[in-house]
Amino acid sequence: MPLLPTTPFILLSAWCFLKSSNKAYGWLYTQPLLGKSLQQWEENKIISKKSKTVALITIAISLGVIWMRSTGLEIKLILSLILFLVSVFILTRSSH
Repeated sequence: MPLLPTTPFILLSAWCFLKSSNKAYGWLYTQPLLGKSLQQWEENKIISKKSKTVALITIAISLGVIWMRSTGLEIKLILSLILFLVSVFILTRSSH
């Protein structure tokens, strides 16, 4: 989905991999870019400060683009609510 932060999708894909394939799940955990973050999330429900910052900046940019490009007020409001709730979720998670 364009303009949405990737963190929720990465977490969802990791969960799906766990349920479907131990080999794929293990591969995902060995990736240099994602492995440490996934381990921190699974073990302690931690999102690093850097990841939070990147996610929130991406959300803010996404909201700006949505409000500039979209013509339907309903769509703008629904997406704004979803991204607000995602932001609240991210901000309320522990960080290290």
